[in-house]
Order: sequence, then structure tokens, then C-alpha cells
Amino acid sequence: LSLERDGGGGDGIGIAAYSSLTQRTVQSAWSFLGGFLAGMGAPVLPGSVSDASLWERAVHAGGVPLFLEGSSPSECRLFHGWVEVKDEYDAWLAANQVQAPSLQRLA
Repeated sequence: LSLERDGGGGDGIGIAAYSSLTQRTVQSAWSFLGGFLAGMGAPVLPGSVSDASLWERAVHAGGVPLFLEGSSPSECRLFHGWVEVKDEYDAWLAANQVQAPSLQRLA
């Protein structure tokens, strides 16, 4: 969730949400916004992070844009960029797990 200062609507502060393109995170964002905006009747409009007009469409609809990470590897890797450097990520994860004794006891 992000508060955007004049995110394209020209009228001050607005709300925008960002989610990776996985079912769990999209549902979580949708649920959160449903509770956060309860009683306001504001629709949630999902779209790609590369869709420059999403903010404007959401503002005109009186809603909140839910920007979703691109679905192909060539698009934005905003939330899952680590997949492209899997070996480096695995080394980083292993090094961090060694530094967490409580995780070692659970393993």
C-alpha cells in the first residue's frame, strides 16, 4: 500500500496498492483494500505496473489502482527479481540462515 503524492490525478494525495502477480498476494491486497476502504464504496482496479493510464482510470472511477507485477520475465520484476539471480539468492539465504540460531533449531 502506498500513499502517492499527486500520482497523476493532480488533486493531492491518493492511495495505490502494489502486488506481485501471484494468487496469494493479489487476494491479500484485495482483501486488505476491501477492509481498509470499507464503507467508502471505492472500487479496486487491477492493472499492470507498466500501464501508465491505470492511475487516471482509477481516479476517474473514484477507486484505488492495484498495480500488478508483469506476468512475463521481460516485464517488471518488482517483487520477484531474485528469481533472475537464483544462485546469488541461494547463497544470501544460506548465509542468513546460519546467522539465525532459532531457525537452525527448527530445521
